[in-house]
Amino acid sequence: MTSHIHAERVAQNIQGGIQSGVSNTLALFINGFRYRDAWDTERLLAAILD
Repeated sequence: MTSHIHAERVAQNIQGGIQSGVSNTLALFINGFRYRDAWDTERLLAAILD
C-alpha cells in the first residue's frame, strides 16, 4: 500500500467504471454489458447465455 505500485491500475479501473456508467460498488458486467436485473441463479444464467 505505501509503495503505490497498484495506484495506476486502480485509477484506470475507476475511470473505466465511470465511463461504463458505474455509480456505486457491486456493479456486475456480463459479456461486456452491465447487468441490472435480479441476482438469482436463473436470471444470471439467462444473461450469460444470451
